[in-house]
Amino acid sequence: MGYYLNKKKTVAEQYQTMARRASARKKFSQYRGVTSNSNPKKPYRASLFYQGRKYFLGAYETELAAARAYNEHAAQIIGDHAILNELPEGDIAAANQ
Repeated sequence: MGYYLNKKKTVAEQYQTMARRASARKKFSQYRGVTSNSNPKKPYRASLFYQGRKYFLGAYETELAAARAYNEHAAQIIGDHAILNELPEGDIAAANQ
């Protein structure tokens, strides 16, 4: 039992442990990192929380655009161990063009 108390986690392990926790609040969006925005013209906001810092990634007209922005920035900021949104197949092809 003392093993768990003394084991140091890597940054990647620590991030994944925190990111996979169940949320206590009701979700606004089906995508990770997408929340509501007060602007009715752009009702979706993308944000990222990593290593004690909150990154505001912008306001978007669609939920999918906000999820795509989260994926791009999470890959840049967090790196290979980032947990990304699973976007629809057609959207991935459109995003790569």
